[in-house]
Amino acid sequence: MSNELVISKKGSDMIYYCSYFQLIVCYFALYYKVYVCSLITIITFYTSINYWKNPIQNSNRRIIDILCVFIGILYHGYIIKDYDFSKKYYTLIGIGSLLYPLGFCFNKKNIYIIAINHCMLQLLADIIAINIYKNIYYQEK
Repeated sequence: MSNELVISKKGSDMIYYCSYFQLIVCYFALYYKVYVCSLITIITFYTSINYWKNPIQNSNRRIIDILCVFIGILYHGYIIKDYDFSKKYYTLIGIGSLLYPLGFCFNKKNIYIIAINHCMLQLLADIIAINIYKNIYYQEK
């Protein structure tokens, strides 16, 4: 395995600290009583901070982090399938997901652009998740 970093230490630190916003998402999942999502969010938080503290390109921590994020996206998509608001969120999730491959278009030397792009994707996902929990909570009442 190569010990090459995916991004420089400054860029990875930015993403690492942005990952802590997932704790807010976990709080809202608990507040709106979407308990499985709170579990998924806390696991994703842990795998994210574990990976971004030392983001080695070819590591098991990276694979686990990506897998947990992917499972979280699939689960969120699954739980909203029967709600009226699902099309709106599928669209937002799809558009937001485009930010990930867009990050590959930037040169590795543009660490701040890549890191900001990744942080924007995380924050967008956090906002979408909170809104999903709120909508589920109020439609269940």
